[in-house]
Amino acid sequence: MISRLEALVAVHRSGGVGEAARSLYVSQPALTARLQRLEAEVGAPLLERRGRGVGLTAAGLEFVVHAERALVAVEAGREAVAALARG
Repeated sequence: MISRLEALVAVHRSGGVGEAARSLYVSQPALTARLQRLEAEVGAPLLERRGRGVGLTAAGLEFVVHAERALVAVEAGREAVAALARG
């Protein structure tokens, strides 16, 4: 799930699937598959093609806020676990 949330946030920030794929070091088809799976899990289309780029639908704009928060929480959790491991 985390990789799918990262995919949506990357597309939102970059404005395109190709740019997002490069930033995540994955192929464009792999990123597209992640996004399609996320849309299936959420139950709504999150992206729409706009000319040469991709934009978020109303549902996508609503969901990306929560995706960003979730990714921040996951990173905070990783940092907390690392701090415990350091003693």
